[in-house]
Amino acid sequence: MFWWKLVGKLFSLVTTLSLIACTHTSLLQTAQLPLLPADSWNAKFQLNQSITISGKDGALLLALVKKEDSLEVTILNNLGQRLVQLSHTGLGVRLTKHWPDITLPADAITRQLQASLWPIDILTQFYSEGWSVKESKCQRDISYRQDLILTVNYCAYAEGSTSQRLLGARIEDHKSGLSIDIETHELTPL
Repeated sequence: MFWWKLVGKLFSLVTTLSLIACTHTSLLQTAQLPLLPADSWNAKFQLNQSITISGKDGALLLALVKKEDSLEVTILNNLGQRLVQLSHTGLGVRLTKHWPDITLPADAITRQLQASLWPIDILTQFYSEGWSVKESKCQRDISYRQDLILTVNYCAYAEGSTSQRLLGARIEDHKSGLSIDIETHELTPL
């Protein structure tokens, strides 16, 4: 009985990750969020988070380590098994797969993480003409040529906090219609 449940969860996970890949592929065909240099924000911290995509059953786990000149992301299934690792350094973004059937757009995931986590002054410094980033008390809207691409809502996590973007968010990808809920379980300065 346990074996069938495990197979069902793995199938669900592969399906969810494939859906993310398709979503980001459709986003790339329209407006692609800029990829910022790895050292554009010199913060150092580690986040342990859970991610739920468009209300799907079960969450993925994410361990993110931000150092002054790099971003390392490990995505695990809900059993704690490592699925993929993303590494963003001065040499670009590298994807290491630990499950062969998983395909993920490493660049697009890194771009979304930067759009939701990086301070607004860094985003506006690197986003070129045509892009606009507007931020209110607990929401960030990113548009390209007046077309809303991404909304990041931090309100449910720490309204009014200057570090609220590290505590969790709901990311609405307006091109694909998908929403991603991110909840931080642990934040550790390095």
